[in-house]
Amino acid sequence: TLNSFEINVTDAIVTYVNGNNAYVEDATAGILIYKSSHGLKAGDKLNGTLSGKGWVRYGVAQITEFSLTGITKESGAEIPVTVVSVTDLLNDYKSYVSKRIQIVDATVTDGVTGLTDRNGVVKQGDKTVNLYNNSSSVNFAGTSVVDFYAYPSYYNTTKQLATWETPTTKKVATPEIACASNVVTITCGTPSATIYCSVDGGEYAQYSGHRYPVAIHQLRRLIVPGILDTAFHFPED
Repeated sequence: TLNSFEINVTDAIVTYVNGNNAYVEDATAGILIYKSSHGLKAGDKLNGTLSGKGWVRYGVAQITEFSLTGITKESGAEIPVTVVSVTDLLNDYKSYVSKRIQIVDATVTDGVTGLTDRNGVVKQGDKTVNLYNNSSSVNFAGTSVVDFYAYPSYYNTTKQLATWETPTTKKVATPEIACASNVVTITCGTPSATIYCSVDGGEYAQYSGHRYPVAIHQLRRLIVPGILDTAFHFPED
């Protein structure tokens, strides 16, 4: 059932457009517009009174009819994006629905191939979230580490990230280096990672369980051919 609405919008920005779909968000929330010939472009900024009709389809609020008569539209606005972890996303999912988010260093555990195999899964830490791909040219290769943009959505009650854009595939998750109690620890979220480092600024070498005196500034590089996942400790003298 379509419901009529009239709302005041302040600096609402169109974050993405693809065919009949347009995502719009302001400082409070995001929403999906699904309408042919909607006339919106990514980077449009809307202010004023927006009226129209909408409904909730598969658990997601959608605007299906609207008028821009009471709206001032400016082009070229900076497109907002919220970088969020999978854990934080799942803990407050409703507040992110239809907003443009970026997830960094996620491992693809169930790949996506265009529209022929469009359902996938990514994992970050011990948390997973579903993908639903909407573009024939987008692939998420299984076991790859990716940064990607998405729009949190639902299919009925199932949480899923609507994807439209090609992810950035990385060889390795961004390493984390910590120093505590005179011990330097290097960890990597990529399963099967091999860590290489330089103890004295010389040649890089692989260390597996060895312990060396090293200052944190001398740890220069991490490479991942894909062998093991572990932490390496280098106590100082």
